[in-house]
Amino acid sequence: RTTEGKGNVADYTVGELKRFRLRRADGSLSDETIPTLEEALTACKGAVLVNIDKGGDYLSEIAPIIRKTGTEDHVVLKGRGTVEEVERQLSGYKDILYMPVVDLDGEGAIPYVASFLSAFRPQAVEVIFKTDRFAKLSYLPVIAASDCRVWINTLWASLCGGHEDEKALSDPDAHWGWVLDRGATVIQTDRPEELIEYLEKKGRRNL
Repeated sequence: RTTEGKGNVADYTVGELKRFRLRRADGSLSDETIPTLEEALTACKGAVLVNIDKGGDYLSEIAPIIRKTGTEDHVVLKGRGTVEEVERQLSGYKDILYMPVVDLDGEGAIPYVASFLSAFRPQAVEVIFKTDRFAKLSYLPVIAASDCRVWINTLWASLCGGHEDEKALSDPDAHWGWVLDRGATVIQTDRPEELIEYLEKKGRRNL
């Protein structure tokens, strides 16, 4: 999708993938090639926090790369595994940051989060919810009170009860403000400049 290549990544060797060039926003080909995870983390080191969004099934493969690149405090791994599954896959990598993801309006959500808060002590919990009117939203301050960040993704309506970025651009108090008032301490956004401006205006950045 982002290169001149076709087909499945799994059907190519790393060397073959490296021959593809990345496309620019207008569709033209650049001179850039696909980075490996190790190359990407090396480039990001000292500059940016990396959220490895689809790494939950590959924790044991990713963890050694994080250690090799010295980016333990630069990378957030996340997934939907149980405490036992995560501990097994990250055995020996206690410094790596892991964040469980939970559909808060799903069955068993509260016990699932509680198991991590008591046994794993994660840096953050990403909570997803399709509607903004249900009782379990009151659990968000409980997460924050456990010295754990509450991570809410406002990229799409289905992740944040309809309070997504594009609505926030026209009415930030009703959407980003709503998310913050419910206990969010991290907002994942496609509109970082506008969100930072809003947080600074309201005196709510880095509280």
